[in-house]
Amino acid sequence: MSARTTSSILLAVAGAALFALTACATATPENVSPATTAATGAAAPTGAAAATSPARPVSQAKPVNGCPVTAEALVKVAKLPAGYKIDPASVKCNQNWAVGTPIAPKASQQGDGDIFFAYDPKTGAWVTKGAGSAVECGTGSQMNIPKSTGLCGDALYAN
Repeated sequence: MSARTTSSILLAVAGAALFALTACATATPENVSPATTAATGAAAPTGAAAATSPARPVSQAKPVNGCPVTAEALVKVAKLPAGYKIDPASVKCNQNWAVGTPIAPKASQQGDGDIFFAYDPKTGAWVTKGAGSAVECGTGSQMNIPKSTGLCGDALYAN
């Protein structure tokens, strides 16, 4: 084989490889074969949905007025002593306010109060407002929790 023939063959192989790579880079649901998707492990969209459904990034929506909130999130804000946690079943949230009952690591350490939190929509953060077992609602009260939240006084323990 001459050098010219070898060069021509290499050039043809390189051109075919370049064509194949270009075709892969511009693959659409209409031109992806089942063999291609089997090789990559990706499922090929089919039908009208394939042509019309754009990929959407996964995002978490910001809570409205901070609610719902998890016990884990409130524990981080409360900065409880080691071993303490907030009972997930006790968490109630309404109108930028939340309340949760702390659980002590030992029964002898358990109190009877709740911890109250306020959500700041401007910062997107919860803050601890106080704790107590007989917290009243309303302007001028200990924490200024609105009565409409139902998170203090007799309303808190009605359920």
